[in-house]
Amino acid sequence: MSEYKILISGKYFLLESDNRFPIYLPTENWQNLTNKSFNSPNNCNIYLLSGHNNLYVGSDKDGSRPHEHKYTLETNSHCNQYMQRISNKYGLQIFYYQPLVEIPQEYVIYRDQIENSYIKLFDTYNNGYNLMEFADTPFLGRKHSEETKRKFSQQRMGNKYCLGKKCDENKKQKIRNKNKGKHRSKNTEFKKGIIPWNKGIPWSNEIKKKLSIANTGKKLSQETKVKISESLKNNHKNRKKVICLETNIIYDSIKDATKKLKLNFNHISDVCLGKRKISNGFHWKYLEKEKI
Repeated sequence: MSEYKILISGKYFLLESDNRFPIYLPTENWQNLTNKSFNSPNNCNIYLLSGHNNLYVGSDKDGSRPHEHKYTLETNSHCNQYMQRISNKYGLQIFYYQPLVEIPQEYVIYRDQIENSYIKLFDTYNNGYNLMEFADTPFLGRKHSEETKRKFSQQRMGNKYCLGKKCDENKKQKIRNKNKGKHRSKNTEFKKGIIPWNKGIPWSNEIKKKLSIANTGKKLSQETKVKISESLKNNHKNRKKVICLETNIIYDSIKDATKKLKLNFNHISDVCLGKRKISNGFHWKYLEKEKI
């Protein structure tokens, strides 16, 4: 474990490296945002922006972020209003860019967590330019003001765009062809199977009351009722029996196996479809029709 004591914007910070992530000392090679080109690592990296005695911590996938900051600040369209105001008042030359930590490809899925740790280290949420405390869940613990809620409500009033419209077969085929062969990103694979934060948390009486008021007086159309009825009638026909190869127990469906063994539905399904090798130590497959 290596330690580096560095001075940034009049403050000392202690950086630690376990040699997995190469550290670029911020006391070296600061680059002004007015530069035309930037020396940035090809791999994903965590970077610092310094300006007017404040810092901003961000992450970069391909070295394009300094150019994005420069362009949006120059065109008065930067998403960070504080940085934009400083740039408008003192000029773009006040901002300096520095790659801080290079993240190897095998650790890219942890990019948000690494960025969070540096936001906390430099305290850029409370005393810097970072508007969000957590890069992966930016609105965690935050609530919209009543004024913002009112603005959202007014924007959505009377919005009938695409209401009742259906895609024709040509458009559906175009969408199919476009998405054919696409695979989940490493980020999505990493999040797959993670239990939602609100699972198992019961609704409060206040939420139940709001839902009740919102749904009072709503009636399903006859067409919708018929569709629901037909869907429920044919539901049992679409079920496929599955077998656990370790126990040789046959289940009526994946849902049945999920309930009895308390396993993840998607994991069992992926094993049956050949997308996954194993689920919770068990091998699964659909039972062939002739054996049923």
